[in-house]
Amino acid sequence: MNNQKETHTSIIKNVSKANPNAIILDGLDEAIIGATISSNPVFLYGKESCIAISMRDNDWDYETALEFLEFNTFNTYYGDYSPKFVNEFEVGLDANHNFEAQA
Repeated sequence: MNNQKETHTSIIKNVSKANPNAIILDGLDEAIIGATISSNPVFLYGKESCIAISMRDNDWDYETALEFLEFNTFNTYYGDYSPKFVNEFEVGLDANHNFEAQA
């Protein structure tokens, strides 16, 4: 098992233990990047990862995957334990040791 898969498995296990009602989206485990900080955590999914997985698994182009996910996933309310979606950025330090984020 690779480290990324172990990370996703660990997040799923820990969040599910802390909040058995947290909703996990079918087919998007690879897009889980973390969980909210609360007494009832929910899963955090990377938006760009969700799009990439949908493109790969359905042989869709970017626009098709984005439109499908916006209508059926990103803007859908599943209740109090709905997952959250975040934009993914690469964060690093520039030459002057200042934080910089790239979309």
